[in-house]
Amino acid sequence: MLQRLRRLRLHVVPQAIFRGRPEDFLIERCMILEVDGATHTGIQRDRDNRNDALEALDGYFGIRVSYRQVFDDWPEVQRIVMTAVAQAQLSGSLAGRGDRAGAAAIRPPPAA
Repeated sequence: MLQRLRRLRLHVVPQAIFRGRPEDFLIERCMILEVDGATHTGIQRDRDNRNDALEALDGYFGIRVSYRQVFDDWPEVQRIVMTAVAQAQLSGSLAGRGDRAGAAAIRPPPAA
């Protein structure tokens, strides 16, 4: 997945930390991409819905896709990602403008 995103010539940070929890991918400092597995339900799903809302309130575009979509329908996922990045950059969102108020909320994962 990371290689596919980087082939699109996007700046991608895998496992970026947002509000103390890792997000699958931070793309172009303005979009968060989450990839969910088949068992993504219940309390975990509720927690993720809450975090999606908080990310949106902080000015980030959030996209959530399934593992199946990534591997069975990559062209559609790619189209969605590229459209979301373009819209985020055009909207002047906090993260898309490079405004530190929004971008400071997300940081790369600690070095191993």
